[in-house]
Amino acid sequence: MSIDDIVEEIRKDGIDSKHITPHTFRHTFATRNIENDITPKVLQTILGHNDLVTTMATYVHVLKDTKVNEMQKLAHLFS
Repeated sequence: MSIDDIVEEIRKDGIDSKHITPHTFRHTFATRNIENDITPKVLQTILGHNDLVTTMATYVHVLKDTKVNEMQKLAHLFS
C-alpha cells in the first residue's frame, strides 16, 4: 500500500488530509526530534545537512501545541 492509498483511505473516512510524500516524513522527524530536545547540531548531522540553517529553517516546524506549551512555561514565571 502506498502513501497515496493510505491518504485516500483517510479521506474516505471524512478526514481531510494534505498530500503526503516520503519527504514529508523528514520534516516530521526533524520537528519531533527538536520537540524532544535533540541537539540541533546532532539533528543536522543525522539529516546530512551542511548548514544548520537548512535544518532549522526548512525542516523544523513549530506546531501550535508546542507554542502553547512554551508560553505556559513563561506564564509560570509571572504567577
